[in-house]
Amino acid sequence: MFATHGIATPRGFVVRRGDPEKPDGLGASDVQKMYSDLGVKDVVVKAQVLSGKRGKNNGIKFCSSADEVSVAVSELFSTNIRGQYVAAVIVEEKLPIAEEHYLSITYDTNKKQPLLIYSTSGGMEIEDVTEDKIHKIYLDIRTTNLIPPLVGEGLGGVSDIAKNLWQCFLAEDTRVVEINPLIKTTDGRFVAADAKVALDDDAFYRHKEWAELEPRTMLGRLPTDREQNVKKIDEGENYYRGTAGKYIEMQGDIAILFSGGGASIANMDALIKAGLQPANYTEYSGNPP
Repeated sequence: MFATHGIATPRGFVVRRGDPEKPDGLGASDVQKMYSDLGVKDVVVKAQVLSGKRGKNNGIKFCSSADEVSVAVSELFSTNIRGQYVAAVIVEEKLPIAEEHYLSITYDTNKKQPLLIYSTSGGMEIEDVTEDKIHKIYLDIRTTNLIPPLVGEGLGGVSDIAKNLWQCFLAEDTRVVEINPLIKTTDGRFVAADAKVALDDDAFYRHKEWAELEPRTMLGRLPTDREQNVKKIDEGENYYRGTAGKYIEMQGDIAILFSGGGASIANMDALIKAGLQPANYTEYSGNPP
C-alpha cells in the first residue's frame, strides 16, 4: 500500500509459514537463497504479529549471514510473541539511521474527524512521548488533495510523506495508518521502517484485492475451518441484517453466546474470574439471519 502511494519502505522479503510439518516455513535452503538474492549483508528479521513491543519480546533479530537468517526465521516461527502465533516473518535491509520519527493518521472519535499525529520521538510508543513533543493536526476529508502544512523546526521532508500517507489513508479505506519509526537515513532519505495498518472491513466491496490477503484472526493466527464457515453467514445480500459471524475459537470448554460486544467482554471476564475457560467468543447483534 505504501509503495502505491509513494512512501519508501526497506528492501526485503516475506517468509510465510508453510506445511505444519515444516515449522521453518519454506525451509532453510530457500530462506538462505532469498537472503542471497536480496544482495545486502546486514538485515533485520521481524515476526509479523498483530502486536507492538516485538523488540522487547524476542520478536526482532539482527543478522549478517545466510545461516544466521535461516536460524532466526526458524526460531521466530517457534516463538510465541505476546501470546500470538507467528504466521509470517519479514526480512529487511538494516537501514543506516540518523533520526527516528513517528507519523500516523487515525480517527479522533470525540471530534469525529481524522487526526494526523507527528513526533520527532519515533521508535517508542506514542503514549510514552510527552505532549510537548507531539504535533496534532485535524484533517478534513472534503479536501482530499490538501493537508495543512506541518510547522516547526527540523521537520525536513515529513510534509510530503504526510501528504502521501493521507492519500493512502483515504484511498485504501483504512482506520489507522502508523509509521513508527519513520527513519531518516544518514544519506537524507525518509523510509517507513515499520508500520501498522488497520483496514475498515466494511469497505470490502470496494477492494477486490483484499480477497488475496492472508486471513488472520484477532488472535494473530490463521482462522480455523469453523471460523471460516461461520463468517460465510454474513456474506451476500444479508450482510447488513446483523452480525452472526463474529466467532472465535478458544482453548476452554465452556461454550458461550453473547449479544453485544461490551456485554460479551464483561461476561467473559466474569467467567474467567470464576475459574472457568471459554471455548469460544460468539457475538450476535442487530438482526442476524
